[in-house]
Amino acid sequence: MDVRSDTGSATVWTVGLCALLMLAALAVLHTAAVRLDRDRAATAADLAALAAATEAVHGTENACALGRSTAEANGGSLDACAVTGATVEVEVSVRSAVLDRPVTARSRAGPATDPPNPAGVGEPAPRSASSARTRPYPADVWDTDTRASSRTPR
Repeated sequence: MDVRSDTGSATVWTVGLCALLMLAALAVLHTAAVRLDRDRAATAADLAALAAATEAVHGTENACALGRSTAEANGGSLDACAVTGATVEVEVSVRSAVLDRPVTARSRAGPATDPPNPAGVGEPAPRSASSARTRPYPADVWDTDTRASSRTPR
């Protein structure tokens, strides 16, 4: 019997390579599942914040209740809700399919600047500076020679 024989070593290498590939595939699937859970939590938080902020802009008191029902409709649970004027900050958690703990996400929604009257009733829209040209064009831009058959710029 020759101890230095390589007979059967390819089988060992093949089994080891297959095990390594299976571990890599499981790691990729696990990472994808966790990312999917995180995205689900972020989506539920964004939608809950938008729904609550829409309600808060109109001045109603049940903004967080609407945010809670929106989060639950998207598979999450509303853990925290804070209304400041017309701006709403929420924290939503989603049960993870892979981890043994929930995945949480935060979101904030509201107008760029809080209006002084949250309901916005009876107030005109704020005026903003126009980007239109403020000076008129000079009068002599067009040649007004009557002998020309068409108007041509100088």
